[in-house]
Amino acid sequence: MVYSAIENLLKEKIGLDPSSIGSSSVTRIIRRCFTESGHDDLDGYIRALQTSGQEMKALIEAIVVPETWFFRDKKPFLFFRDHVKKHWLPGDKTSQGILRILSVPCSTGEEPYSLAMALSDIGYPSSRYQIDAVDISTDAIARARRGTYSENSFRGDEMDFRDQYFVKENKDYKLSEKIREMVNFYHGNLLDTGSFPVYGPYHIIFCRNLLIYFDRADQGRTISALHNLLALDGVLFMGHAETSQILNGWFSPLKYRGAFAFRKLSSNHLLPGKTGEIKIESRGRKAITPGKSPATAVGNIISRHRPFSAPEHKQIPMTSAVVIKNLDHVRMLADEGRLSEASALCKQYVADHPDSSEAYYLLGVLNDASGDAGEAEEMFRKAIYLDPHHHEALLHLSLHAERSGNKTASRNLKRRAKRAVEKSKS
Repeated sequence: MVYSAIENLLKEKIGLDPSSIGSSSVTRIIRRCFTESGHDDLDGYIRALQTSGQEMKALIEAIVVPETWFFRDKKPFLFFRDHVKKHWLPGDKTSQGILRILSVPCSTGEEPYSLAMALSDIGYPSSRYQIDAVDISTDAIARARRGTYSENSFRGDEMDFRDQYFVKENKDYKLSEKIREMVNFYHGNLLDTGSFPVYGPYHIIFCRNLLIYFDRADQGRTISALHNLLALDGVLFMGHAETSQILNGWFSPLKYRGAFAFRKLSSNHLLPGKTGEIKIESRGRKAITPGKSPATAVGNIISRHRPFSAPEHKQIPMTSAVVIKNLDHVRMLADEGRLSEASALCKQYVADHPDSSEAYYLLGVLNDASGDAGEAEEMFRKAIYLDPHHHEALLHLSLHAERSGNKTASRNLKRRAKRAVEKSKS
């Protein structure tokens, strides 16, 4: 690929796995930034990216598109509020200390400001807590510091907080200075621990929906960094698609449905690249039952959930001219045992439809059938990120957790799958 060198630079700089948002999307952004840079040739643009901080910054800002809103997902904030009320309000044995909170990545500030508003709602003294917020995008940090938000940052039916903490300015809303003063914003990269702008220990860390953009090696490095930043018994909030990645003996899930919160168990300080670093690895288990053909194995894997359809079609020739409009051809090829062709076509579909949870799920099944358990887990996690109630993806990920010996994660995922079915029937 002509832009692979630039993708490698992005991987090195911010840890981005291009497949997480679709290589075609990354290519389009790179092409646009190259055109806007004014360079005559790609080699010159690559040299500029390597030597010019401003050129690389422009590319990163184009790649990192913030998608967030106030009190996103709600339940993590409800648990956060209850946790602080129980353990940190005056009268508790820890009440004399400073409650330290980290939001990373903080994007344009909706998450850390939501935390500040939640603390204000329960009457927690502003002098007794510190909220630090870090993001790799300097533009996002600048917008967060301004504290001015459009309608897109407010979603859901409960808007009492907007009336209480914001003032309408034309079409936008300006956050009160009282809340803005409660958050300290910094530019930084969690993977660059040597120059990370803040230091632990933090009692609470929100790091949601970051791991899904990294490959397994950088996921392990990120979890190690978070472990180092978190105080013993501190609480880590993750995204719902990331929970199975940190149930590794270093963290324990807290029982609050929908919060996706974990307590740090070990006081060991993990050094990136040293013994003890948390690793996320493929277990090397094959999903295909010995003695059965790949096509039969694929059918067995998903027959209890949502089988591939098997339409009466002739085999279609695979050419670069094929334009896939739906996933029927992928299912047909998988049923016929043509796994590599099905996988290639499904990847093409994902590149054009990066928000398709079903496509990621099918890729997971195909990777399972091909014996790539690690990649299958990644695809199932992405399917769940896009659709938290994807019953089949939850069950498959539960099976992977069980095979790797992680019974707690397996049970949790099975419960979520059961609730997803109940929700679909209600």
